[in-house]
Amino acid sequence: MSRSSSFLGYYRRLFVFACTCVLLVALLCGVTYRQLGGHNGARYWMAGRALDALEVKVLRNRPDDISVEHVTANFQIIRNANREQTIDLDKLYSALRSYQTKFWRNKPSNDQVRQFLSDLANATRE
Repeated sequence: MSRSSSFLGYYRRLFVFACTCVLLVALLCGVTYRQLGGHNGARYWMAGRALDALEVKVLRNRPDDISVEHVTANFQIIRNANREQTIDLDKLYSALRSYQTKFWRNKPSNDQVRQFLSDLANATRE
């Protein structure tokens, strides 16, 4: 009898430990979610991460006639608008998606990069 009661005591302690861990993880996720600004803040945060990743890709595949400073300055304007949440996320994601589908494997031309940067600039709400 003592062996089965110690066995049950082990599972009881394991259950309490697991519940405590789940509650701590849920609390940390809730605090992080609130720090990001809730639902809208999380959407803009994810858009910022997508912008960062795509900026690296654009800089790597840019044509020689388009300077690094030009691309970086355009992305910085978009990043600031995203931080202030004055950007149309639908237009932004549309521009990002079009670049990824057309130029993920191919190197774009000068006009195509200029058009993409123009599409990004059009995503900001004035």
